[in-house]
Amino acid sequence: MDAVPARLVPRLLAAALLLFVMQRVAYHAAYLADDPFALATFSDGRLYERAAEDIFEHPPWGERPFYLQGVYAYLLALPMGLRPGPTMGLLLQLTIVVLGLVAFSRACRTMHGKTTGTLATVLLLAYPGLAFYENKYLTAAIASASMAFMLGALAWSTRESRPRAAIAFGAATGLAILARGNVLLGLPGFAVAMWLVGRRHGRARSTLLAFGGGLLLALAPMAIRNATVTGRATVFPAHGGGTSFYIGNNAEASGLWNNAGGLLSGDVGQERIELVQRLQIPDGTEAEQAAAIGRALYARAWSEIADDPGRWLALEGKKLWLFVGNEELSQDYDLLGEQELIGTVGTYGVPLPVLLGLGLMGVLAFAWPRRAPDPEPSEPEPQEEDDARASETEPAVGDPAFRRAWLWTLAGMAVAVVGANLLFFTSAQHRAPIAIVLAALAAPGLRWTIGLARDSTCPAWQRIGPLLLVLAVVLQGTSARTRPRDNPSAAHYHNLALVQVEIGQPRAAVQTLSRALKVNPDHPVIRIERASLQRKLGMMDGASLDLDALAGRDDLPLWIEERLAEERRRVDALNGLRRRSQQP
Repeated sequence: MDAVPARLVPRLLAAALLLFVMQRVAYHAAYLADDPFALATFSDGRLYERAAEDIFEHPPWGERPFYLQGVYAYLLALPMGLRPGPTMGLLLQLTIVVLGLVAFSRACRTMHGKTTGTLATVLLLAYPGLAFYENKYLTAAIASASMAFMLGALAWSTRESRPRAAIAFGAATGLAILARGNVLLGLPGFAVAMWLVGRRHGRARSTLLAFGGGLLLALAPMAIRNATVTGRATVFPAHGGGTSFYIGNNAEASGLWNNAGGLLSGDVGQERIELVQRLQIPDGTEAEQAAAIGRALYARAWSEIADDPGRWLALEGKKLWLFVGNEELSQDYDLLGEQELIGTVGTYGVPLPVLLGLGLMGVLAFAWPRRAPDPEPSEPEPQEEDDARASETEPAVGDPAFRRAWLWTLAGMAVAVVGANLLFFTSAQHRAPIAIVLAALAAPGLRWTIGLARDSTCPAWQRIGPLLLVLAVVLQGTSARTRPRDNPSAAHYHNLALVQVEIGQPRAAVQTLSRALKVNPDHPVIRIERASLQRKLGMMDGASLDLDALAGRDDLPLWIEERLAEERRRVDALNGLRRRSQQP
């Protein structure tokens, strides 16, 4: 820092900001233009699209329960009047992401000052794991953007003593809960933050009430919708998270997504049907069956945890170990598969452990701000004068009450994100919103660490200790968490084939399914999909071979057995017609 003139710091930050913005734009443009996954949905995205179609066809509530987060179904449904299909929803999602980044930038400039706030925005843009989910048909981007809106509303509340800022904070919190139910875990921290802000303004009670009002304003429509459709005034998916809880905590769980001890085939579209059959759920409405599935899986998970608590504690440790590593443990979307389709654009940047190490320093910077000097140069540069004027109009900078409110809010967000990965299972999309928390802390953490290292009046251990801590956190992330892969997964090729069929490329889909079976020859869903597709294309010999490969297996879900029998009947009928047509 000593080697960099003070007047160059803002220019360097502006250049870095521009560089990462250009990288993000290039990545999203390449994805939208060249990646088939931008054009159609699969897996969770297919369920969201079906729910959106139900809303669009029967406005405003739809007629079916939400098996996944309902707010995302509404995000896809809103633009369907302009163009059928999900693609306009993806553009709306990217618009929300941009607004979230703007809110994050303004919030960090308010809380940290102009220079450090810009650094926080650069660090957030530099994390490629968040960009990866900004253009996927999943709720990760909406959850991250809603957390950014929360920080923006918090910063507004430090400048605005009237209730509208607290209402906005409550509404943003409600949106985050609708996007990811685990955000409820952070609600106590958010309430404390609003109480601190309100007390600083001399109106703690009214600020808390306004926060609660904003929260209710955001959650009530979903509760009313679900009460109307299902009879249950809840804002959560119909199964209440029971499926994810069992996937993450069953006796054979690995910390990542798994087949729940053989309960699931991996086809999310058939998940409810499979669970109804295998859990022997009684007949009822779709909503009643989904709720019963959730109760049954919660009960089974807790029973298996109680049978071997030591195994479960070790599993929780493994989830945390997976969480803090470099690996982007994608589930539905495959990073290597995406690189095969559009190249490595957008994959370069700052890995999560770097943000984590600097974020820990940020916590120290907030807790002990006097332990290290301000790393900004002491000369009266024009930039410092601008920051001083900004501090006069932005009381959050340096105000202890607002600093504590900021920490309580970030702590609540961290508890929510880490809690989701520990309560359920670890995946890149589950952990993606933690980037909002870490970037907001990493910028002041970096300045604090640099200032401490330059302070010759501090003992050597106080200057070297934080640097060693950051280094240890960064280095632990380089340790492999899973078996390395050089090629995309079978699930990637299967999902790509589903999308290719959707966009009118069935022959390409057959080739893609063949690549999937080279990776995993025994996958029954991929095998039956290829058999069905080959039959529709008149490739009877290939269809028969796939059906023969499935015949006699005793591990097939009932829906695959039924489909296998139906495909066999159709192939035999078509073969019979072909033989008769060839007879003289």
